[in-house]
Amino acid sequence: MSLLIDIKRHTIFGPYYRKGFELGMALGFERGAKRVQKLVLRMLTSRFGPVPRDRQTQLRAMNPEQISDLSLRIYEVSTLDELLPPTKPRKN
Repeated sequence: MSLLIDIKRHTIFGPYYRKGFELGMALGFERGAKRVQKLVLRMLTSRFGPVPRDRQTQLRAMNPEQISDLSLRIYEVSTLDELLPPTKPRKN
């Protein structure tokens, strides 16, 4: 019996390993996305001054691809409204 085993293929440990790996990857991706959101928020603040809460909410609701696209446009626009149009207040 070999002392070296491929834990990913092991009948007992393999499923636990794979599940842990998948969870770790998902958690890492989520943390990375939050860091990118914070970085883009800092870029927006640097360029336009304090960012209103509704725009911060818009930024948090974006997926990573949308945030990436937005980050490429930050220095191409002259106002925050051009980049992130304000949300309209809801009428009751």
